[in-house]
Amino acid sequence: METEKKYKYIIIDTTTDEVILKKSVRDISDFINIIYPGNKISHNTVSIQLRNNTYFYHCELLIKELKW
Repeated sequence: METEKKYKYIIIDTTTDEVILKKSVRDISDFINIIYPGNKISHNTVSIQLRNNTYFYHCELLIKELKW
């Protein structure tokens, strides 16, 4: 398996243009909950949002599923 393909999701901070790659929806929810402790999100919510669309916004973050 190629190293790049193990990353399935990208998070872009729209205010700073910082990019973070994550491997799972749980990693995404953990990251968001650290950055925004007052606006928490569960990994189930992340999964549902990505199932409905290939991307969604949470606060200033754009979360997108990568298609390799």
